[in-house]
Amino acid sequence: MNKSVDPLLLLRDYYSNDKPIKYLGDEHLLVFGNTKIPVDAKTAWIKKVSSTQYTIGAFWFFLQKKDLPIRDYMSEADHSNFEKIHLLDKNKIISK
Repeated sequence: MNKSVDPLLLLRDYYSNDKPIKYLGDEHLLVFGNTKIPVDAKTAWIKKVSSTQYTIGAFWFFLQKKDLPIRDYMSEADHSNFEKIHLLDKNKIISK
């Protein structure tokens, strides 16, 4: 991963402009054009319920599933081994 790339800004740009983001499950990578970022890369976003950071994979997975009922999202996140976005952070993430 290029150290000068902010994964949250990259995700925001790709998501808001409907650019394709590939998920390479076998390698645990998100691919933004020519940039590959590990799904477990920490972001600058601190969780409201703790002092830990979310991973870029947590945001990407949440955005893919944001229209699901919360129970379904939680279940799919567990099943897919993605960190879950806390409900207290949900609305702020969607509004960004």
